[in-house]
Formats: sequence, C-alpha cells, structure tokens
Amino acid sequence: MDKDVNIKKIAYSIEELSSFFSFFKKNELKKELFFTLELVENDLKTIPILKENLDKCTERYDNLTEEYSLYKKDSQEAFTTLNKSIQQYEDELKLKNKEIAHTKKEADILYKKSLLVAKLLSAKAINEGLKEYKKVLYNEFFSFANKEESLANEAEAFFKLQSIEKELEIIAAYPNLHKKNTIAIGGSFSAGKSEFISSFFEDNIKLPISIEPTTAIPAYVISETDNKIIGCSNQGGIVDLRTIDDNFYSKISHDFIQSFDFNLKDIMPFMIVGTKMEYKNICFIDTPGYNPAHTDESYTRDDITTAKEFLENTSTLIWLIGLDANGTISSNDIDFLTQLDIDNKKVYIVLNKADLRAGNTLEEIIKEISTILDDYDIEYIGISAFSSLEKKEYTHLKTSIFDFIASCNEESEVHEKLIKKLFTIHLMYKRAILTTIKEKKTIESHIQSVLLDMIEGFDDTSNAFQKLNKLKTIFSEKEQEENLKLLDDVVRKLKKSIDNIFGKELSVDFTNITLDDIAIDFDLSINMEEKPEDIKQDNKEQKHGVINLLDILQRFQK
Repeated sequence: MDKDVNIKKIAYSIEELSSFFSFFKKNELKKELFFTLELVENDLKTIPILKENLDKCTERYDNLTEEYSLYKKDSQEAFTTLNKSIQQYEDELKLKNKEIAHTKKEADILYKKSLLVAKLLSAKAINEGLKEYKKVLYNEFFSFANKEESLANEAEAFFKLQSIEKELEIIAAYPNLHKKNTIAIGGSFSAGKSEFISSFFEDNIKLPISIEPTTAIPAYVISETDNKIIGCSNQGGIVDLRTIDDNFYSKISHDFIQSFDFNLKDIMPFMIVGTKMEYKNICFIDTPGYNPAHTDESYTRDDITTAKEFLENTSTLIWLIGLDANGTISSNDIDFLTQLDIDNKKVYIVLNKADLRAGNTLEEIIKEISTILDDYDIEYIGISAFSSLEKKEYTHLKTSIFDFIASCNEESEVHEKLIKKLFTIHLMYKRAILTTIKEKKTIESHIQSVLLDMIEGFDDTSNAFQKLNKLKTIFSEKEQEENLKLLDDVVRKLKKSIDNIFGKELSVDFTNITLDDIAIDFDLSINMEEKPEDIKQDNKEQKHGVINLLDILQRFQK
C-alpha cells in the first residue's frame, strides 16, 4: 500500500514538473514515463513474491547444505571403508597370487620331477658290452662266489668289480670320457669343491654353490664345445637334462632329492656336465662333502659313502681345505684320508679361499700342513694356496696347482686300467683258492700218513680207520680245482665284455701262479715234549699222529 502511495506521489510530481517545464508537455514523453512507472509498479508488486521465493530458496539451500554435510560425512566414512575394503582385497589378491605362483612353481617342479623319473626309467643301456658285463657279474660270478669261500675279503673283491661296472656305465653312456684323465675333488662340506672346479670354466657358468650341502649327486665335469648336462641312469642309459630344464644341474641339491619319496641316486647315480675348459683331457669329479652339515635329511647321511666310493676309484685326488673355516688341516680330514686307499694315487692338497687369509700367513699354514701330512705318512705331490674366486694361486709348496693339472692333461688309457683291476681281483681269488688247495693237500697227506702209522695197530675195517678215510675225502681239493677253472672262465668273459665296450681287444692275460708260489704255515713235525706224559710207549707214534692231525684240523677250521 505504501509502495502504491509512493508511486502516485511520483506520478503527481511528474505531472507538476511537466506543467512547469515546457519539454514535459509533450504527450508522448509523458506516456512513456508513465508506462515505465507502471512497469516499476508491477515489478515492485513481484518483489514480495521474489523475496518469499528467495527465503524458500535460502531455506532449501540451508537444508541442502546440511544434507550435503551429512552426505559428505557419510561419503568420507564410506570412502574410508571402501579404501579399507580395496586394500584388504588387494592384500588378499597378492596373497592369492603368491599362492598361485607357489602352486604353479610346485606344479612345474612336480612335472619336471615326473618327467625326470620317466626319462630315467625308460633310458636303457644300448651298449651290448655293458649288458654282458652286468649279466656275467650278477649271474655267473654270483654263482661262482656262492660256491667258493676261500677268499676272506670277498666283499672287497665284489666292491672292486662293482666299481669297474660304474666306470663302464659312464664310458658306455658317454664314450668321450674313456680317454679323459679323471681327477676326483674331495674335501669336507663347504671346502669349496664346486667353486674350485668352476674356476677352470671358460664360460661364465658355475656349478651349484650354497650354504647347504649341494653336491648331492656326483658329477663328471669335462671339456665340451657346447654346455651339456647329462643324467645317467642306473641301467646305463642317459637323459639330456636340459630338455627338462636348461639350468637343471643347479637344482640337484639335497632338498630336491629329499622331495622324492625315494632316493634319486638309486636311479640316477651320477651326472655328466660338459662345458668349455682349458684342460681338454681332464675330467673332474665333483663329489659330496664327506662330513655334511647335521640335518635330518634322509639322503645326506650316505654322502660319506658316496664320497669314499668315487674318491677311491680314481688314481688322482685333489683334496681341498677351506681356509675360511680352518687354519690348518683338520683331524677329520686326516682321519678320512687315512681311511682312503690312496696307495699309488697322486694326491694334491689345495688350501682354497686363500684370498680370505693374510698373505704373510699362507706359507706358515702350508708348512704346518706339510708337517702333519708327513707325520701321518700321507704322500702328496704339492700344496697350493689358491683362490677359486680370483682364479689365482698365492703360493705353493713343491708343485704349482696349475703345473699339476697340466701334467694330468693327457689322454688316459682307461681300458687297460680296468683290465688290470679285473685281473687283480682274479689274482686275489686264485691265490686264496690255491692256498686252500695246498692246505687241503697238506691235511690229506697227513691223514694218509696217520693211516699208514695206524696200519700196524688197527684193523683197516675199524671205525677209526674208516673215519679217517672219510676225513680224507672231506678234505679233497677237487671242488677248489673246479672253482679255479670256473674263475678263469668268468674273468675271461668279464674281460671280453670290457673289450667290447671299448671296441678293441687287449692282448693281455692274467697272472699265472701255481701251488709252488703259495706258502702255508702248517707245521707237520712231531714234538714229543708237547705230548701228554701218560701216553704209553707201545702206541706213541700212532697217538702222536692222531693228536698232531687234530691240531692241524683245528687250525684249519680257524
């Protein structure tokens, strides 16, 4: 209402002004002015409505602002919860991915293990000579050995025949080995044997090295143009392990072997590793440590047997002492070396990891070790302070390690050596059988002598006379004479099988010995003073003969 009054006052004022000023008298201008005033009046009428709308909008804005604050708060909480859920999901996803990767790895290992076993079991010996050697050894020789009991150390003889078998398996599986000069690398666990061999490689590859015992299966390492990893089965067959895994050798550890439900060495007793080396005619044998770390691993315990077996079957031995753990040769090393059959072997001592010792102490260590070896009558070619890591010799006694290995870098006549080893076993048996024959002949002769002594005093149909005749029959040497022929036959067959493996016949024969070469310690003389005092004079000679015979029989039984 007030606004309307104000508008009217403005209109009245305009009317007065228009009558006062002449230029306002024009009707047109007046109309326009009043039209404008009318518009203003109309606009003023809408202002309350607009204000009301503004108030409503302000209220709505406040409500929306409040709702937004609540929503924002809820959103932040939801966002935080969502982030936590996402993080938890990501953690679970990572865990699942690890489990998947682990499962995939286990599946891959299981597949490779199954493939390895399948290949090893299906890998058959293709060498007829090796087949024949095994057949004769485990059939005809066994039959002979069961009949003949003259040889006291028969187990040693059979062990040597088996060692020949193992060498033949290697040669039959990988003919390149038969002219290699084999050097066994021995030493305690962590002495650095694998690292020592790797120091002679031309390519940048290494044999497996770890803080755990790693050389679980012995490996023959030779020079080859291309890298090769060959698994040799217990049946004389071979498996190219690189077809299973290009880096398979590094996986052959005790953990890997323990993952099987059986001893892998039973079906894969050794491997062959080929790589570029300076020494073309050398074959290193990487053996397990003889005193592996104390663990619960089932197959770690027989490493000492494996190490001893492979070390004794070579003519050259390099013994490593790790200077990181020892300042001299340990008593365990001495005990093990003295137990080995190292007669007629070339033995070289390497003080490995010499880079870990002060240079001025190395010569003192070498001198001390030399004295200990001399005290135990262990002959050696030389002693070297060597660093496998740096491929460097710091100092040496007698012969340098490089000169020693170079002197071994010659073709080796393994064929002749194996035949000689076979003939050595033949000689052991023949000497034992001939000794038994001579002892039996001596007893038989003495029984005959007693029988002759008794003829005057006994009826030849008496029980005593018949029992002595039976004794004479029991101590017949006929069975041993047949076994001698059987021995010669079996050994000749074994030699022929060895010749077949090498593709040529060696014109050598075993040593021929006779009874005249055999000495026995039976004393057949009669000492009257040792006989009982109550022996009557009229039958002294007869009773002395019987008593003396009983003495000999007792000695023979012993």
